[in-house]
Amino acid sequence: MRGFIDRFWKFITSLELTIVLLVLLALGLVFGTVVEAQEGLQAAIDKVYQSPIYDALIALFGLNLIACTLKRYPYQMHQAPWLLTHVGITIILIGAVYGRNGEEDGTLFLMEGEPTASYYIMEEGKDPIEVPIDFTLTLQQFELETYPGTQSASEYRSHIELVDEVRNKQFTQIVKVNHPINYRGYVIAQQSYQLGGPMVGDVSVLSILRNPGMTVLFIGFVVLSVGLILIVFLKPWLMKKFPPRPKEPKPKQAVPHPGLNGNSPEPATEPETPSKINA
Repeated sequence: MRGFIDRFWKFITSLELTIVLLVLLALGLVFGTVVEAQEGLQAAIDKVYQSPIYDALIALFGLNLIACTLKRYPYQMHQAPWLLTHVGITIILIGAVYGRNGEEDGTLFLMEGEPTASYYIMEEGKDPIEVPIDFTLTLQQFELETYPGTQSASEYRSHIELVDEVRNKQFTQIVKVNHPINYRGYVIAQQSYQLGGPMVGDVSVLSILRNPGMTVLFIGFVVLSVGLILIVFLKPWLMKKFPPRPKEPKPKQAVPHPGLNGNSPEPATEPETPSKINA
């Protein structure tokens, strides 16, 4: 049993495992990006980012990170920046897991001039689920720009008014790709559009996301950033001010004495002299 534990500890704290996991996670991100481009964000979330395999890789990476951190105990002063980076990454992983448990992710359909106070959860093969929100969004104007001589969109944006009567807040913001509304933990981003006709106005399609782990993620990124900055600028000074303590040499195994096993050593025989041989 002891041998199995030692082998597992050596495996879980190995640098080779860390490198392999980072490569696999990076490949997963690349694959998820391809799926998102071909099938949409929700498909990438379902097939890659929230798949059991990707969850297992993240869990194993977290275990590897914690084990490698504990392996260095007791810590020395010059290791403080390194320790901060490991703590920051651990907080980010915790925030990601915590956020997924209470995450809200849906789609908003806004028509010009019509207030909306709900969004829809769209799942493949199932009817849309309507979810209410405690503020209203109104599309005041939708703008579409195309490339010269084509019908391909170069940019589209929505002028959206947000009204929160409970908190007595109201403002208008232009939403376009990579410029979302951030309000009370919700991220409302431009996703697509549907052009209307003479009888029906344009429809702006937006994604709405609320992740309760965003605060934890932010704290983790701050701790990680501080640790990386300290590694670059402070660690050389710490190495001089607090030089690493030399590792204690491993005690040498004692060579058993012939007489310690309960058996007396054989007496040394006196070499025979020529006189004895002649006698």
